Amino acid sequence: MGGTPTLYRLSKRVASAMSVPLTMHWSLAPALEQRKTGDARRHVYDNAAPEVALVGCVMIVLKMMYGLDGKERVPKDEEEVLCGLPCMNAYLTRMEAMNEAVHDRFSSAREM
Repeated sequence: MGGTPTLYRLSKRVASAMSVPLTMHWSLAPALEQRKTGDARRHVYDNAAPEVALVGCVMIVLKMMYGLDGKERVPKDEEEVLCGLPCMNAYLTRMEAMNEAVHDRFSSAREM
């Protein structure tokens, strides 16, 4: 995703808050904490691949930090989390370059 360690740390925190299972199969994950009778012991209907779940969390963090609504967000002081992320235009430019590199590598017009 071309992010910084801060982006991935925040994504991991979001995944934890949402109880996103990042295991290949439910049997490999520890049992959920049962706070009251009848609570599930495992994630029953969550069949998303761990990679997809983690990318979803990254997208949530990007939306929370950058807004992605056309309004530029800048940190108000050096203690703000946004200071640990690149500016939005630089990040989007990097994502476009990464997308083009992947597209060129796996293009059907490319001879192998």
